[in-house]
Amino acid sequence: FKFRFPSAYNKSKNINEAISGKLISISSSTVLWNWAIKILKPKKIIFLDNLYDDISLLLAAKKNKIQSIGVCHGPVFNCTKYLIGHKSLQNKKNLVFDRLYVWDEIFKKLLKNKSYLYNSSQIKICGWLEDTSVIKIKKKQQKKIILLAHEHYTDQEALNRLILFYARYGYRFVFKKRRDVKIYDYFPKKIKNKISFVDFFSKKDYETCEFALALQTTIIFDFLFRGIPVVSPNSRFNIYDDFKLKNRIFKFNKRLHFKLKNKKIDPLKKTSLNKFFLKEFEL
Repeated sequence: FKFRFPSAYNKSKNINEAISGKLISISSSTVLWNWAIKILKPKKIIFLDNLYDDISLLLAAKKNKIQSIGVCHGPVFNCTKYLIGHKSLQNKKNLVFDRLYVWDEIFKKLLKNKSYLYNSSQIKICGWLEDTSVIKIKKKQQKKIILLAHEHYTDQEALNRLILFYARYGYRFVFKKRRDVKIYDYFPKKIKNKISFVDFFSKKDYETCEFALALQTTIIFDFLFRGIPVVSPNSRFNIYDDFKLKNRIFKFNKRLHFKLKNKKIDPLKKTSLNKFFLKEFEL
């Protein structure tokens, strides 16, 4: 948002000073947004769910009784704490959106069951806010290829154990890089020659792979939309357990790759944009 009033970040090493400085910055920005709202007189304000500097705008919207609508910037997980909250916040007067749009029914169910901040009447489905088309693939003769991608916060040791295990069975790996990450030094050195680093998965990659490895990446949905089974290591970091996708995401065992060879799974349906969500943007 071009015209936000950004916070001035206090770089103090003293945590009390840093928090105090942040609160003063939020308060000052809220005053500016109050002034802007009185001039612009909006009927509603639409936010991304991860507020960052826009927390001041949400405060000003609440103060001026302006509708606030949150739109998730991606999938929602049990670890998305700014939407899940804590049980101590249940039934409290929390700073939340009047309506919150999530991308799919599975995310709505998760929030309905887990969130202490939002009730089911506040949670709406907007549809998948990426290109809703999926390039159809025709599974060809599968090679011993596994797809995987960079994961920011993950159990890399658990993933590396799986990579080493499958490397011993002659598998090769196609690894999708992330644009803002330049160094990938977390793989075991002895299997680096078995990894092909790419910027994007090609149609051929999707068509010839046997399965994908994933634990903490939203790219998992790119695999599921194409009917590619996903193998996940046994780890407490798994963020997909709440989605009940057992027929598509499989917990690792030593004979699993024999069962997955040429296995067909139904592609996960990609939710289309909701017409009621689109109407939120009409004047």
